[in-house]
Amino acid sequence: MDSNVATCSSSSSSSVDIENGNSCMERNISMLNPAMVEAYLDSHDEFTKHYFCSKISPSHLHWWMLQDDQTSGKIEVNRMSDGRFSPGRQILKPYITGSAFSPAHSLESFASITTDDHDSNNKYDIIGDATFDGLNMEPEDVSCEKEQYLKQLDDQEMFMELIKDISEELDMVKLTHKILVNVSILTNSDRCSLFLVRGSNDRKVLVSKLFDITPNSNLDKALSRKEIRVPFGKGIAGTAAATGEIINIVDVYNDCRFYSEIDKNTGYRTKSILCMPIKNKSGEVIGVAQVINKKSGEERFTAKDEEVFKKYLVFCAIGITNADIYETSLVESQRNRALLELAHGIFEEQHDMERIINAITVEARQLLNCRRCTIFLTDNNNDNHTTKNDVILGKVYDLDIRDGKTSEKIKRRICTSETEGLHFGLVRQVARTGKAINISALHDDEGNTNVIEKFGKDVKENILCMPIFGKIPTQKTKTTSLDFGCIDYDQKIIGIAQLVNKLDGTPFDSNDENLFEAFAIFCGLGIYNCLMYTHVTQLLAKQNVALEVLSYHATASPTKANALARLEIPSSTELNLTDFRFDDALLDDDQSLLCSLRMFLDLEFIQRFKIPRQTMCRWILSVKKNYRSVCYHNWRHAFNVAQMMFTIMKKTAVLQIVSEIEAFALLIACFCHDLDHRGTSNSFELECDSPLAKIYGTSTMEHHHFDYSLMLLNSESNNILASVNDSDRREILSIMEHAVVSTDLALHLKERDQFLNLLQSKTFDLNRYDHKKLLKAMLMTVCDLGAITKPWHIQYRVALLVAEEFFALGDLERHKLKKQPSAMLDRNKSKFLPKMQIRFIANVCIPIYEAITSYFPELNELYQGALNNCKQWEMLAMKQQQEEDHH
Repeated sequence: MDSNVATCSSSSSSSVDIENGNSCMERNISMLNPAMVEAYLDSHDEFTKHYFCSKISPSHLHWWMLQDDQTSGKIEVNRMSDGRFSPGRQILKPYITGSAFSPAHSLESFASITTDDHDSNNKYDIIGDATFDGLNMEPEDVSCEKEQYLKQLDDQEMFMELIKDISEELDMVKLTHKILVNVSILTNSDRCSLFLVRGSNDRKVLVSKLFDITPNSNLDKALSRKEIRVPFGKGIAGTAAATGEIINIVDVYNDCRFYSEIDKNTGYRTKSILCMPIKNKSGEVIGVAQVINKKSGEERFTAKDEEVFKKYLVFCAIGITNADIYETSLVESQRNRALLELAHGIFEEQHDMERIINAITVEARQLLNCRRCTIFLTDNNNDNHTTKNDVILGKVYDLDIRDGKTSEKIKRRICTSETEGLHFGLVRQVARTGKAINISALHDDEGNTNVIEKFGKDVKENILCMPIFGKIPTQKTKTTSLDFGCIDYDQKIIGIAQLVNKLDGTPFDSNDENLFEAFAIFCGLGIYNCLMYTHVTQLLAKQNVALEVLSYHATASPTKANALARLEIPSSTELNLTDFRFDDALLDDDQSLLCSLRMFLDLEFIQRFKIPRQTMCRWILSVKKNYRSVCYHNWRHAFNVAQMMFTIMKKTAVLQIVSEIEAFALLIACFCHDLDHRGTSNSFELECDSPLAKIYGTSTMEHHHFDYSLMLLNSESNNILASVNDSDRREILSIMEHAVVSTDLALHLKERDQFLNLLQSKTFDLNRYDHKKLLKAMLMTVCDLGAITKPWHIQYRVALLVAEEFFALGDLERHKLKKQPSAMLDRNKSKFLPKMQIRFIANVCIPIYEAITSYFPELNELYQGALNNCKQWEMLAMKQQQEEDHH
């Protein structure tokens, strides 16, 4: 055997000298057998040790332990030279000095060696569940080994090991168990407990899920016990929490704070207790740890125990704080996810209050894991209030799960005080105050006692009652069934949610309150949206009724339309329609209607757009009917603007520039551009905060005129666009809107400057859409201000009408707005009318007529008319001045 190994070794050595020694190596390997390898390992100790330390894996080691266990029954757990664990055969003891079992590795490193087939509760549980299970060792044996190992270390090393043990643990239960086991080892105590502070500032309690833990306690078994809750100031632990002081008792039976019933029930004899508060960096008590009975037989815990205990709890406080933050983040994440799901479910149902309340009730019960959830809706339409703050309850939706039933069936109940278990006293109190009430029937603290005394001693359940706020649309004033009134949105309590008894038996805590408060906000939004949907639906229905009524009264009667349609219409020459000096005062209203029809006939719009004659007549009659009887902005003004546009189309090349659709839309816009004018201005409507100003932000009256014209066109009997296809209809309405809005002089002045710049720079191009659109806007203003270009007697008459309307507006400003009107609106300054007209013509009118004449020379008559009228006003102003100077 040795010779074979030597041969192999010699061959190996010789193969090194060969440059390509792979073939030699392969021949040497093929000559090996297990006996030769075993002999080589036995005779080369250093090589064997190095090989195993660098090559062995945890899975191989685990398999090797299991094989040995089958042959020898129970594997010895050896210690290495420094006392650390070294499980395995005795033969490996001198070899395994590196890898996971190196003296440089701590107990945690050893604990981390496990197979993938095992889960663990903590790092030391990994030893019990994985590695030592393979050695047939019980968890208690592992704890004993751990304790024995730690006690072989000096105090500082052991302290550091126990700090490392808890430093990275974020699971609060596992962390608590580690702390208790480690504290028991540190203080050499028989058993220990840890309480964490829970609850709000006025209702703090100590809660322990792990009580009377020994160094050998199993976490799963410890968790199976019932949770223990201790009020602040009660018992030894409660006193330590309340005072923040260390309590070291030699004989607990001589201390009145000790609760001896536990010993009687368990048969255990408590002698001494060391109880110490756990404080965070702010000095706030976040928990209490207590150790019981020294194991060494000593009667009391020493000052050294207190010192070590206190030092270790400083690090425990850090771990608990971190775990608490981590736990809170998980809770917040779950809460946010639940609330998002709730919001999604609620906001899917915007139109059915029943479904929304059902969704809220089911979600609330599941979210808080309680037995019963009841939603009370307030009746805000009920006027039977006995006091100002009284709240009338309306519908009640009740979901109650009893006897382990999981089917969630919601019952609608009648809101009566006799209904069992609904606690109407609490509900009304929450409705009156708007503040939540949380009653814990399991604890007799002062807050609960006061509430129970106030609302009845029959309150024997854990109850969380929370208001649901929302904005309620209310109508302050209402004069008729069609009046929308003044809508206001008041923040009110729209419901109360009541939860009863959590299924795990615990009372509702501050986390539940916070979660339920957030839940109530979403509920309020859901209910508010549903109420808004209902309210808007009602408003739309009222609007439709109002539009029907308005359309009926705004539409001319078919009798008048038929009569107008039967009349013979004179030619435009007879009516003098194509004259820029046209005077509408020579015509009566019926003749103005015939003139309007003649315009559409001569431009062939009736034939081109297939408008029935009766519909055309009825539309013209309806437009006339919907102009108010104000001094200037009435039907006659609209008719004159349309006549000016008609004349321009007939006398210039406009019809060669714009399309038939554009020309048709411009003529309609001229007739409709001041529909329903009230004799007021945009600035007045804004200052009054009128309904129109609320609807339209800018160009208030102009937008209203266009919308009014849409209402007429949408009426079936007035729809002169009925035969127009959708595309052409959209284009016509778009042109109309721009044309009507462009008559706002504030907009015109901006567009006029742009138009003048384009003309002066000779960059005006009708092939461009925006330039062509600008030209149409200029034409609308040219027609709107056409009275300025008329012969002097017409201009003077119209100017007086405009002035009277302005003065009426000034009177309205003085009366309604309590302000001094501007000179142009002030009746007391009427003598300045000539000067105001001069400024208006010079600054507003002449520039646009001069510009439009440069593009359409045929319109020079308009420009000259404006210049002539300006001179007439100057002469009148000069005459007034001479008269004043004479007096």
